[in-house]
Amino acid sequence: MHTNKAGEGECFFHTGRPAVTRCKQCGKPLCSDCRLVTEDGLFCGDKCAQTAGVFVRRSHDLEEKRARRRRGIPAGLIRFIIFLIIIAVVYKLGRQLIDRGFLEKLLQMIKKPA
Repeated sequence: MHTNKAGEGECFFHTGRPAVTRCKQCGKPLCSDCRLVTEDGLFCGDKCAQTAGVFVRRSHDLEEKRARRRRGIPAGLIRFIIFLIIIAVVYKLGRQLIDRGFLEKLLQMIKKPA
């Protein structure tokens, strides 16, 4: 088998005819007459096209399931946890300021005449 300019070689089904593409599923080199064009790509026949179609549909289904999981309860739960962390940090800082007498010092600074 020789390789043509595009690097595809000869058609799997027609000896001596240059291949223009390869089957997306099995990789056989194909001439322009032998390729089967579908919405999922170029294939050598119905069997490869159907096999690839099943794979594409399953991949899309899995991606949709993953996307639904990401959009659902976990997103709201993450926001709630972040809110609780912020409240805890503010509370902790407030307690430390009160324990160190910051409020008394601030009030004394405000009450001092200029």
